[in-house]
Amino acid sequence: MTEPGDLAELLTFLRRLGVAMCDAGDPVNQTTERLQRIADAYGADQVRLFVLPTGVFVRVGGPSGSADFSEATGSGLRLDQITRLYELIADATVARVTPAEGLARLDEIREAPPRFGTWTTLLGHVFFTVGVGLLVEPTLRAVGAFVVLGFGVGLLGLLARRSRSLSLALPVLASMLVTAIAYQVAGPWLNDTALRILIPPLVSFLPGATLTMATVELATGAMISGSARLVYGVSRLLLLAFGIAAGTQLAGAHEADVTKIAPLGAWAPWLGVAIFGLGVYFYFSAPTRSLLWLTLMLYVAYAGQYFGTLLIGARFSGFVGALVMTVAAYWLQRLPSAPPAQVLFLPAFWLLVPGALGLLSLTELATDVPIGARDAIGALLTLVSIALGMLVGSSLGRYSFKDLMEVVPYRAARRR
Repeated sequence: MTEPGDLAELLTFLRRLGVAMCDAGDPVNQTTERLQRIADAYGADQVRLFVLPTGVFVRVGGPSGSADFSEATGSGLRLDQITRLYELIADATVARVTPAEGLARLDEIREAPPRFGTWTTLLGHVFFTVGVGLLVEPTLRAVGAFVVLGFGVGLLGLLARRSRSLSLALPVLASMLVTAIAYQVAGPWLNDTALRILIPPLVSFLPGATLTMATVELATGAMISGSARLVYGVSRLLLLAFGIAAGTQLAGAHEADVTKIAPLGAWAPWLGVAIFGLGVYFYFSAPTRSLLWLTLMLYVAYAGQYFGTLLIGARFSGFVGALVMTVAAYWLQRLPSAPPAQVLFLPAFWLLVPGALGLLSLTELATDVPIGARDAIGALLTLVSIALGMLVGSSLGRYSFKDLMEVVPYRAARRR
């Protein structure tokens, strides 16, 4: 049993640890489960937790115990910070650190500077954009546009990190400028439609992970947190769609005379995955020695979605990609040098692009393209398929490959 003096410190530790997990993007049910295990490890009885995406309520002790609330910062964590956070969670789960030591480590994680400097981070966003661009529009002319637009949006993102007010307006400002440039460049110079050019530079703003996590939470019964994430994700899409609509008016866009340009080849999207992984590594400050792991996970997700398209069609291929990706992430994190599962599968969300599909649909609706409603339904189905793949994958990922192989003959024997 924890002493009364230690209960207050444990309460603070649980609150702040839960807030950090919220900022890392964990679903509320996993955050609650992990915090409960940590409380049990420290011998704290009668712990009550209520976790939301925006904050954590913790009560420790009986009627005479104490309770408190901490609000999430909403700033998110970089991949290197998420890795260190999960190392702390692993130590706290077996009470390897005292609450005071845990609080000190949380402060170090929060205050840690990015691993890479300004220019390397900016180069990361260029790689990030070009990688996605090779998946969407793999032509040599388009690559030059992706480099220019990726550099501009990355520069705006770095400036926004220094100003809270600018960061709030950044999705609208970036989408408006990118759209205006894309309409002026795509038609006259690239002989292509602007929509296929403007999506890759804006991918880092898309709330694909938020929308998918909202669907997962709604499916598991976390209605309050799932609804809150869903509204937030949709509002982000609406901000981007508004910026695109404003940029269209600013550019005085007209229907482009599109001439078909031969793509680079079937190899281009697979090369794009590697370039995308390099961009994620630099731009999101991935931990040391994680590049190969991140690239492997991206190829697993893309291959799962690619073969899923061949098996069940493009609309539901996200289920296969998310299933394979999630299982692989949970299995790989058990290896000594691998990052935690959250670091491994977070970047893969952008390859599954539920947010990109939703943005494209909202943009078409905003610009009076008649197929927008149909594509919006397709984006919703894609989102649900990815969420279901994550749910099934997270359940299977808790078991090792050997455990799963032992279950199959057991069930076959029962049928006989």
